[in-house]
Amino acid sequence: MGMEPGEVFVHGNLANMLIGTDLNAMAVVEYAIEHLKVSHVLVFGHYSCGVVKAAMKSADLGILNPWLIGIAAVQRENRKRGLKVYGWVFDIHTGKLIDLKIDFEGILHIIMVI
Repeated sequence: MGMEPGEVFVHGNLANMLIGTDLNAMAVVEYAIEHLKVSHVLVFGHYSCGVVKAAMKSADLGILNPWLIGIAAVQRENRKRGLKVYGWVFDIHTGKLIDLKIDFEGILHIIMVI
């Protein structure tokens, strides 16, 4: 990121979810914005997130169940709406949108069984 130590305030959790009922995450965001005067907030994850994959399965994951229920609910509620999802990246240096050509329909076909 080209930043010096102490210039970036980081908070992470499983699946990098920002949920309004997660008091820890909400306290971090409020502290960063109100007290540290942070003006840019990034929420990001990574490819092949194991936690998200686990949420798509019908297995009992014990203590993870309450945390993952939101991911599974979003997938379940939206699987029959004909929603098309595209993977694009905005290149801030060129001003162009780059289509990552992700086969979401193929991926959804694989994970639809819950």
